[in-house]
Amino acid sequence: MCLSPKPTIKGEIHEHPFILFWRQVPFICDACGTSGDCVSYICSPCGLIVHEKCISLQPFIKRFPRHSHPISHTFFLGKHEIETGKCRICSEEVNSNHGCYCCSGCNYLVHANCAKKDYSLLTKTVSDNPACQGHEHILTFYDEYEGQCNGCVNELVVAFACKECNFSVRYRCLRLPNKILHKCDEHPLMLTYHEDNSYSKYHYCDVCETKRNPSQWFYHCAICDNSVHRKCAIDKYSFMKIGKTYTATEHPHPLTFVRKVFDYPECHGCHRHCEDLSVECLQNGCNYIVHWKCIDPLIYLPGPSI
Repeated sequence: MCLSPKPTIKGEIHEHPFILFWRQVPFICDACGTSGDCVSYICSPCGLIVHEKCISLQPFIKRFPRHSHPISHTFFLGKHEIETGKCRICSEEVNSNHGCYCCSGCNYLVHANCAKKDYSLLTKTVSDNPACQGHEHILTFYDEYEGQCNGCVNELVVAFACKECNFSVRYRCLRLPNKILHKCDEHPLMLTYHEDNSYSKYHYCDVCETKRNPSQWFYHCAICDNSVHRKCAIDKYSFMKIGKTYTATEHPHPLTFVRKVFDYPECHGCHRHCEDLSVECLQNGCNYIVHWKCIDPLIYLPGPSI
């Protein structure tokens, strides 16, 4: 039996009730910024149109797992004096004309649907498995917690903790992959929870060549005896292969991925020195180079993915 949609719904997300709009026309939801072609709800005084499911969005998330401050829902970023930017979860652009969650003090933005999906993990008890860092007991979420994270040794204010022993982790450590491929080693690097070697000369990262805290989890290859900081193993360019060539429509020659170590030429995009991952033209007589972050990936022609 199909239930008829409610004619009026009042949610906490908005001061006025939403009225059922029977005509099924394509629309962009003002609460979440995604499209819809089903029955919608409108607020005529404010000119808003939303999905029925979005009326139940929380107006305020006090403890969001990825951010240290509360985040609030807004239908218009402009009233918070925040410029548009990229979602901190999916890295896609946040449309300032539609709803999202934000922390106005930090210019922190997340899509409404990304925030909802992430926050839903906090309402559940997490069963222990390799993705829960190999701990043998069940972990439960606590929205108020004092202690130290077993993964990164930072102080906790919220945590996934074990009721049976003194084990607790923050959300980011809980989500770390158990195994990862990295260009520094031909074998997979495994997430490692304990440093078995007590000699301090072994407590170094084989990527950045700086000291490691032996109390923190790290990635390790037992075959090659390579140990790597977590941040070095899964940074934003971990899977980028230096020397790979791409063809761009805005430059006549092939461009090659490079990382400058000694010489820092000026980026043709932002005019700052290229101290980060860049693409460079190796054609004789051409000195074109630009930061990878300065290039919109959409300008590239189809080719091997990175």
